[in-house]
Amino acid sequence: MHLPVSMSRAQPVFPDSTYMGWRRCAQRQYLLTPHKRLIEGIWYIYAVACQRYSVELHALTVLSNHNHPYATDTLANM
Repeated sequence: MHLPVSMSRAQPVFPDSTYMGWRRCAQRQYLLTPHKRLIEGIWYIYAVACQRYSVELHALTVLSNHNHPYATDTLANM
């Protein structure tokens, strides 16, 4: 099977491993503006996800069109 160029192969995930990820806004738009409600919403979403999937968030960098979470996946749920 040939994968399209834009897809990458699945990587192994191990318990208690630290990862740096990234998520981009739709169509690379500059949607992440420094408004208090948006920042609170982003922190809320990450807090719920970390609690639900047993992930420890160490740092979060939010730029205007993408973000970088630095987290440890304690149960290999990634």
